[in-house]
Amino acid sequence: MKYSVDLQLDTNGQYLAMFPDIPEAVTAADTKEEALVMAVDALESALDFYFDEKRLVPLPSRVKRGQAFVDLPVTVAAKAMLHNEMLEAAFAALGKKIEVSVR
Repeated sequence: MKYSVDLQLDTNGQYLAMFPDIPEAVTAADTKEEALVMAVDALESALDFYFDEKRLVPLPSRVKRGQAFVDLPVTVAAKAMLHNEMLEAAFAALGKKIEVSVR
Protein backbone atom coordinates (compact mmCIF):
# COMPACT_ATOMS: atom_id res chain seq x y z
CA MET A 1 0.00 0.00 0.00
CA LYS A 2 1.49 3.29 -1.13
CA TYR A 3 0.37 6.39 0.77
CA SER A 4 1.16 9.75 -0.79
CA VAL A 5 3.09 12.22 1.35
CA ASP A 6 3.00 16.01 1.16
CA LEU A 7 6.43 17.44 2.01
CA GLN A 8 6.57 21.11 2.95
CA LEU A 9 9.39 23.25 4.26
CA ASP A 10 8.23 24.99 7.44
CA THR A 11 9.35 28.33 8.90
CA ASN A 12 11.93 26.55 11.09
CA GLY A 13 13.68 25.07 8.08
CA GLN A 14 12.34 21.57 8.72
CA TYR A 15 10.44 19.40 6.29
CA LEU A 16 6.93 18.51 7.36
CA ALA A 17 5.58 15.19 6.12
CA MET A 18 1.78 14.95 6.04
CA PHE A 19 -0.56 12.35 4.59
CA PRO A 20 -3.64 13.54 2.68
CA ASP A 21 -5.40 10.24 3.36
CA ILE A 22 -4.42 9.95 7.04
CA PRO A 23 -4.44 13.48 8.51
CA GLU A 24 -3.41 12.20 11.95
CA ALA A 25 0.00 11.19 10.59
CA VAL A 26 2.43 14.12 10.71
CA THR A 27 6.16 14.31 11.30
CA ALA A 28 9.10 16.65 10.68
CA ALA A 29 12.82 16.30 9.96
CA ASP A 30 15.81 18.31 8.79
CA THR A 31 15.90 16.76 5.31
CA LYS A 32 13.36 15.36 2.86
CA GLU A 33 14.99 11.95 3.09
CA GLU A 34 14.76 11.90 6.90
CA ALA A 35 11.16 13.12 6.73
CA LEU A 36 10.22 10.23 4.44
CA VAL A 37 11.88 7.69 6.75
CA MET A 38 10.11 9.16 9.77
CA ALA A 39 6.85 9.34 7.83
CA VAL A 40 6.55 5.55 7.87
CA ASP A 41 6.66 5.55 11.69
CA ALA A 42 4.16 8.41 11.84
CA LEU A 43 1.82 6.55 9.52
CA GLU A 44 2.06 3.32 11.51
CA SER A 45 1.42 5.20 14.76
CA ALA A 46 -1.61 6.97 13.30
CA LEU A 47 -3.04 3.67 12.05
CA ASP A 48 -2.83 2.33 15.61
CA PHE A 49 -5.45 4.92 16.55
CA TYR A 50 -7.76 3.60 13.83
CA PHE A 51 -7.26 0.05 15.10
CA ASP A 52 -7.78 1.00 18.76
CA GLU A 53 -10.87 3.08 18.04
CA LYS A 54 -12.29 0.47 15.64
CA ARG A 55 -12.48 2.97 12.79
CA LEU A 56 -12.14 2.06 9.14
CA VAL A 57 -8.61 2.73 7.87
CA PRO A 58 -8.77 5.05 4.83
CA LEU A 59 -7.30 3.33 1.82
CA PRO A 60 -4.59 5.25 -0.02
CA SER A 61 -5.61 7.43 -2.91
CA ARG A 62 -3.69 7.13 -6.15
CA VAL A 63 -0.17 8.56 -5.98
CA LYS A 64 0.24 11.30 -8.57
CA ARG A 65 3.22 11.41 -10.90
CA GLY A 66 6.19 12.94 -9.12
CA GLN A 67 4.48 12.91 -5.72
CA ALA A 68 6.37 11.55 -2.72
CA PHE A 69 5.01 8.40 -1.12
CA VAL A 70 5.85 5.74 1.42
CA ASP A 71 5.15 2.03 1.27
CA LEU A 72 3.34 0.70 4.29
CA PRO A 73 5.10 -2.45 5.54
CA VAL A 74 3.35 -5.57 4.26
CA THR A 75 2.39 -6.79 7.72
CA VAL A 76 0.79 -3.45 8.62
CA ALA A 77 -0.98 -3.25 5.25
CA ALA A 78 -2.39 -6.76 5.80
CA LYS A 79 -3.53 -5.80 9.30
CA ALA A 80 -5.25 -2.68 7.96
CA MET A 81 -7.07 -4.61 5.23
CA LEU A 82 -8.15 -7.36 7.63
CA HIS A 83 -9.24 -4.73 10.17
CA ASN A 84 -11.43 -3.03 7.55
CA GLU A 85 -12.94 -6.35 6.40
CA MET A 86 -13.79 -7.32 9.97
CA LEU A 87 -15.42 -3.95 10.65
CA GLU A 88 -17.40 -4.12 7.40
CA ALA A 89 -18.62 -7.62 8.33
CA ALA A 90 -19.61 -6.44 11.81
CA PHE A 91 -21.48 -3.45 10.37
CA ALA A 92 -23.29 -5.69 7.89
CA ALA A 93 -24.24 -8.20 10.61
CA LEU A 94 -25.53 -5.43 12.84
CA GLY A 95 -27.48 -3.91 9.98
CA LYS A 96 -29.05 -7.27 9.23
CA LYS A 97 -30.07 -7.72 12.87
CA ILE A 98 -31.78 -4.37 13.00
CA GLU A 99 -33.01 -4.69 9.41
CA VAL A 100 -31.10 -1.70 8.07
CA SER A 101 -28.92 -1.70 4.98
CA VAL A 102 -25.42 -0.40 5.74
CA ARG A 103 -24.54 0.27 2.10
